[in-house]
Amino acid sequence: MIAQGILHTAKFKAIPDEYKTVQKQLQDAIDIRKQNTVNLNTSRDNIVRDIQNMRQKLHDVLIEMEKAQLKELHNIFDRGTIIINNDIERCRQQVEQIKQLTETTTHQTDAIKAFICYTRVSESFKNAKELTVDIMTGGVLCIKFKPNDEAENIVASIKSYGTIL
Repeated sequence: MIAQGILHTAKFKAIPDEYKTVQKQLQDAIDIRKQNTVNLNTSRDNIVRDIQNMRQKLHDVLIEMEKAQLKELHNIFDRGTIIINNDIERCRQQVEQIKQLTETTTHQTDAIKAFICYTRVSESFKNAKELTVDIMTGGVLCIKFKPNDEAENIVASIKSYGTIL
């Protein structure tokens, strides 16, 4: 009996209007979710771009660090090369000087001139020995590198570029 009177009730007659209201609400929810999808995609793309930009900035910083370190290395290398070349030239000059003094000394027949030449050649021998000791005790020129573990540890400790909210 309840079923027979249902057709005349206000609630039954309101079904088409309520359907339109619910349909509108559901369509609004769909539209909101579609906009959420657009927003989600846009925000993801923005975050990807921000991460890539941050990676590029870190890369640029590392490149600058590398350039500065290599410049320092080349400066040290150049100074070392100059020292080595100067030592080689000083040795060559000593060899030439000793050669000339030895020839002059051994060909002297005058005792006074021979003594003077002998004194000079002896002094040159002494200077040559001091030069060789100086060069030999200076050790082998070598450039060493001690990595900055702190830099690597700092970068390794960073687990992300930021927080994704």
